[in-house]
Amino acid sequence: MIARFRLKTQLAELARLAGETSRLGAAQHLQEEIIGHLNLVLEEVVSNIIRHGYGGREDGEVSLAIRFAPEAIAVTVEDQGM
Repeated sequence: MIARFRLKTQLAELARLAGETSRLGAAQHLQEEIIGHLNLVLEEVVSNIIRHGYGGREDGEVSLAIRFAPEAIAVTVEDQGM
């Protein structure tokens, strides 16, 4: 399964990211610990993009694709920041 979604480059979007990650993880029957780790990694990546790649500009976008496989989770993050 591959889930795709986009976030605005606003730190408030991190709450939506956590909600999406938790919902997707639960739908894939992941352990709470794994969902927590995935949330932490994605929050760090996206917050760094917002703060440093866009320099605080709120007019950008971050695209995420999360692929769930039986033995792995692959995440692709794309943005147009610096």
